[in-house]
Amino acid sequence: MISIKSPWHKEFDEFVRAIQESVLIAAPFINRQPVERLVRGLHSKDLVQIDVLTNLDSNHLITGSVDAGALYWLCQEVPRTTVWSLPGLHAKTYVADNRTAIVTSANLTNNGLIRNYELGVEISDARYIESLVQDLQEYRKLGCCVPQRILMELDQIAGEARQIQADSNRSARSGHATEIDTLLNQLDDVLIDLRALPGESRVTIFGRAILYVLNQYGPLSTKELHPIIQNLYPDMCNE
Repeated sequence: MISIKSPWHKEFDEFVRAIQESVLIAAPFINRQPVERLVRGLHSKDLVQIDVLTNLDSNHLITGSVDAGALYWLCQEVPRTTVWSLPGLHAKTYVADNRTAIVTSANLTNNGLIRNYELGVEISDARYIESLVQDLQEYRKLGCCVPQRILMELDQIAGEARQIQADSNRSARSGHATEIDTLLNQLDDVLIDLRALPGESRVTIFGRAILYVLNQYGPLSTKELHPIIQNLYPDMCNE
């Protein structure tokens, strides 16, 4: 186990160059430049499988904390890329070929790689990495797979909202807040629709989450279950 401190872009580049077959990335915030850095460092864009777990929250999309356009571009550049979204994701973990893992406070952003004071560890023990990957796969099951066309749609809606926000900063025209709220609702609707697998209802989605919680916590009453499920799926639980 090796300690990694900021700036750690050189360690990230070494990590990427070592990827032979697959990389698993969990980061709630993802920006364009580090994604491009990742692609440039790969030895083969056609052979490597990339799995990304992030948090495509509507507010994150509009503020640019997570760049759906960059993720869409990644899918275009590296054909074997899959993007997953999980509300409430806070983990920042990078795993290469199930042989090397970096667990860190740093998101896949320029601030995370270079500017912020981050701290992490690089792990090479196969037992710990296997356990880590299993945990991330459990998280992924609670989220949803995001098709490329949806990434493009999310990027377009978020870009429109950012443009309206920029216009509102330059003018005194009323109605900007209402327009942005409308686009936020539109983003939320797209993200909620993603949750269900073909033929699934919301009941099935909640059932999957309940099984996960019971597996983690053991027997719970309905009263005890409710706030935990609410935290897992804040966008689907209004009360």
